[in-house]
This record gives sequence, structure tokens and C-alpha cells, in this order.
Amino acid sequence: MVKILLSVLLLFYPLISPAVTDECRNIARHAESQGVESERHIYRVSSPGRAYFYSAPDSRCKSKNSFLIKGDSVIGYQTAGDYLFGGYINSDGELIDGWLELSQLTETNLRISPLAEEVDYVNRKPKKKTDNPLSDEDYHLMTDKMIIRPGEPVSQLRSDILKYYSQEPETVFIGYSKNGRTLGVDYPDPAVSVYISDGVNDNLDEAVISQIDILSGKYKTHRGIKIGDPIFLMFERYGIHDSFSATETHESFIYQRENTSLTFETDKAKKITRITYLLSSPETASCLVNPSTWSAASFTLPSTKEVITGGRTWFYSQPDEQCKTDRFIIRGDHVLQYRKQGDFAYVNYINSKNRVVEGWIKLSLLEKSDKQNNDLNYQDFIWSSDDGEADLLGKPLSDNTVSRWLEQQNKKVSVAPLHDFFREFELWRYDTGDTIITVAGTNVIIEKRTGGRDKYISEITFKNNRYKTRRGIAAGDSYQDMIKAYGNRYQISPDDNCYYYSWFDRRLGFCFDGDREIKEVTYRNYPESDIR
Repeated sequence: MVKILLSVLLLFYPLISPAVTDECRNIARHAESQGVESERHIYRVSSPGRAYFYSAPDSRCKSKNSFLIKGDSVIGYQTAGDYLFGGYINSDGELIDGWLELSQLTETNLRISPLAEEVDYVNRKPKKKTDNPLSDEDYHLMTDKMIIRPGEPVSQLRSDILKYYSQEPETVFIGYSKNGRTLGVDYPDPAVSVYISDGVNDNLDEAVISQIDILSGKYKTHRGIKIGDPIFLMFERYGIHDSFSATETHESFIYQRENTSLTFETDKAKKITRITYLLSSPETASCLVNPSTWSAASFTLPSTKEVITGGRTWFYSQPDEQCKTDRFIIRGDHVLQYRKQGDFAYVNYINSKNRVVEGWIKLSLLEKSDKQNNDLNYQDFIWSSDDGEADLLGKPLSDNTVSRWLEQQNKKVSVAPLHDFFREFELWRYDTGDTIITVAGTNVIIEKRTGGRDKYISEITFKNNRYKTRRGIAAGDSYQDMIKAYGNRYQISPDDNCYYYSWFDRRLGFCFDGDREIKEVTYRNYPESDIR
């Protein structure tokens, strides 16, 4: 897990005298509240020598060890006087941030969406992605001899290959997909793979290019990205992706434009290993995950449902008969239903890998279930205190109840939040003393559940007995108290001596000290898709 301190003050304190440290802390706090928010423009270091970080926008707050060099790129967050608060992503994908002198930087015309926004999101409505919109040229690949475009008729492709490579391309049958009959084209350059399909364009009587893969660093995209480039360079050039998927070995960042997508696949080292241009058929395009469908359907609290039909119960990518997928569940499986639209319900199912299988299922195949998963239910993730009960886990910051509660908690926070990453989630941790509140950036699962791209409450940890679980357990209680209330069907985390009870993708944890006394009670919700 990459640890990043959003406010770099603590990073620099050991390098500055105590008196100056206090002054820098005050200057930084003032700048944070009074500075001008940047639109996340990309800056490049243009001066020779070292461009040092500062813990505050003041010459006395210079770091001795942290610096950038000419050509390095920085994401601009905020300006204050002659300084920019910026973030630099190193080759390991880690973010290093702090104040830099504007005189040593040059602003580019690139910018990214506010993935790591540090302003107050309490009452802010989620925005649609508008940064760095992709054009037609972004879906064209320029090779050393010709341009290849998704949707181009196979006759034109054959003609160009014959013209520029003086050879007739052969085709190899691959199989059938939702794009129809698909064939691989024997393209003369091994750095590129080209596929054609006959079900993509109803207006043509011939197959068209449906997929193009860049397989080596020989060729670049329209914005200059190639195989082997670090992921941060992709974000610089293209902004925030529209969707995301992953396996155990790689992650994919997808930029969508109507029925055409551009996908960057990366490895564990955060290096780009494959670039794919993909064209979908009109029918398939109408079944692509559409945020307007999520927000259009009314959102309700999740309810447990059971599959009651025999045979396979299929998932649909959209609440539409033509959008049937190849995923299914069977009779007796339990799901969480989040919303309804027409004859369909949007549900989540937890598979054997503890991943979320999500989609739309026909309402008629489900019925309400009273069975409790591992002896827990939704109510077990509601806690109580002197102020009453609270049901906030998994809810977006735009929810009025969540925003009011966060405002109250923020009054207790004296230091900047800890900026962190956990798997695909970007996190901000606020420590109020007796409570640690974690806000996470959204992922596809959360977007579909809440109907928006807002951050949400992903984790809450209580460290005193003021807060109690729904079954009356709090910090200070014993191991036997926990067993009496929740049973022994738990999972142990040896790293932190915590015992976790699960309900679908939610976890209720009790962490113990050496005397088997509960020191922390934690609620967690990080849903990860099986096709993230």
C-alpha cells in the first residue's frame, strides 16, 4: 500500500528547525484556505538544476532533499503568490507533493480531472468527465506507412496494405462474438494486430476493422503514448478514464467515445503493456454501461434477495432484453438488490473470490430472503452513540445526512487528511482522535449503487466506547463479549490482530490489544468487481 501524506508538512518537519516548522505550518494552513484552486493543469520543470519542494509557499520552508529536475511533470493543485502546490508521480506510481516555485515551471495545455481533489466535497454535486475529450484522431493509429482506423471497410484496408506493403493480406477466422464473425488480418508489421468483423456496421455490406492492438513500443497513440510508458504519462495526456477493469496480473484503463474505445493495459509495475482500439456493434454499444441509466433508476437501500428459478439466471449489462451477458447465477444464490427499473433489478452477487458480480437481473426470478449471510445483515453496519444511530457506510458525500455528519467531524480535525491508496481505491483518512473516517474515490461498483461519481464513506474506525455496534459491542469489551454477540464465524487478520465478520462486500472488524480487549471497532466497504 502506497502511503502519501496529502499535506507535506510532516515530511519536511525533520529538515527544518522547530521555530521555522511552526511558522511554515501556519503559512501552509493559511495558503490552503486562501490560495487559488488550480484546474489541474500539467506543469513541467523548465529551469536547469534542481526545483526544490517547499512545505509552505515561503522561502524559509525549503526541503533539503526533495526536488525535481528539468523535464519532470507536475499536476498543479493550487497557487499561492509565487508558488504552486503540485503533485509529482514517480516511476513507482507514488505521488510526491508540495509547494514549488512557479518561476521554475512552465504551464502546458494539458490538464486532468480532479482525481485527488482537496477541496470540500460535502455539498458539491458530482461532475461529468469533461477533461481532455477524445477526438476522432485519438482513435486513429498512424503506422510508419499508413493510418488504420476502427470502422474502416476491409476493402480499404486491403487496398492500403497492397499499396504500402506490396502484398495481399490474408485473414484467419477467429470465431464469433457480439460483433459478429471475426477474423484476424495478417498485417505486415508484427508490432500491430488488426481484426475485422461483419456485424459492426449495418450500413455496409462488408466487414470493417473492429479491433487494433499495439503490441510493442514502435508506435505511439495520437497523444504520444507507447508501450512501456508509465501510467502517469497516460493520465497527463488523456485525463481520467471512463471505466476500469483488472485481473490478478494487469489493469485496464478505458476511454470511451460512443461505440469506440481506447484501452491502455498496464502491468503491476504500472507500465503500459498493450494499447487497444475497439469498435462495438450498434447493438453492443447500446448495452454499454451508461451512467445515465444508473442515475435514472430510483435508488433504494439494498435488500437481500434469493434466486428462485431453476436453471441459469442471467445477468444483463443494461435493463434490456438484448443486453444479456455470459454471466449467471443459480437457484439458491443470494444477492443484494439496489434498484429497480422496469422488469429488471440491479443486483450485486459475491463470488467465491469475494469479488462483486454485478448487473441487471429479471425481477420475476428473485424473491425477498430473510437468510442472514454469515449471521450478519444490513442493520449490523449501523452504529449508535449518544447522538443516536448512524447509517453512513457506503453512502456518497452528496447525501445530506453524510455531509452534515462529516461537517461535524471535520471540526475535530486539526491536521490535513492522510492521502493513501488501497488497491484501486484512492483514500483520504481523517483522524478526529476517537474516530478515523476514510473517504474513498468512487469505482464502477459504487457509481452504479449510488447513481453518481461522488466519493463515499468507505471505512470508519471507533477507538472508544462512546460508539457501539448494533449488538452493543464497543472498544473496551472482551473477546468473549464479541463471540457472544457475533459467534465464531470470523476471519483473522494476523497483521493487525483483528477479527472480521463479513456480509456480502462489507466487513465488521474488532481489533484487540495484548489483553484480548477490543481497542478498535471498524466498518469497511471496498467492493471490487470480478471484472474491475
